[in-house]
Amino acid sequence: SQWIVQIQKLTVLPKTTPFMPSEIDAAAEELAFWMQLQVELGNIQEQLNSSEVGLTTALLREAKRFVATLALENNTGMEQAVGYTQDVTNFLKFYPLQKLQAAADLEGVAAAMNSI
Repeated sequence: SQWIVQIQKLTVLPKTTPFMPSEIDAAAEELAFWMQLQVELGNIQEQLNSSEVGLTTALLREAKRFVATLALENNTGMEQAVGYTQDVTNFLKFYPLQKLQAAADLEGVAAAMNSI
């Protein structure tokens, strides 16, 4: 149960962005947030696929503790969080943040957007 709670702290994604548009570095912070979240979710997946967790779930199944194993497999939200995070990071990977921040006029913004 504690594992699920800890995993859900990362997999329950915010409904709105925690970064205020008025902040100067909001876009850079949001980009860093999604990239780091993708790394952390990958680390969790690695741990869930480890032999230690596999042994624990096998023992729980053998002891007929199906609720615990099903909860770990189905209630973490990992698949949805990983899919959503991958979609966001794939989009942001090509986002010309530095060019947009350096743009001094509309022509610079247009040039940055055309680089996508």
